[in-house]
Amino acid sequence: MEEIFVDRIKVNSKRIDSMAYDPDSYTLEIEFKNGDIVRYFGVPDYIFETFSNSPVKDQFFSKYIDHAGFSFEFIE
Repeated sequence: MEEIFVDRIKVNSKRIDSMAYDPDSYTLEIEFKNGDIVRYFGVPDYIFETFSNSPVKDQFFSKYIDHAGFSFEFIE
């Protein structure tokens, strides 16, 4: 598996520990507080930017990423 994420952004969230985004592949990687790491594919830049700036990251994640129908894979 190719490691494309180097710089993670720490997140102030109850569920999410950190995230990273690759704009070339439109891939969002999220590390959850429980240790799971999930990659979401086909995530547009504007979704990542809005997510990064959202003061309520758990709610944004649930509505616009988790339940938005993006394909995903568990990394760990």
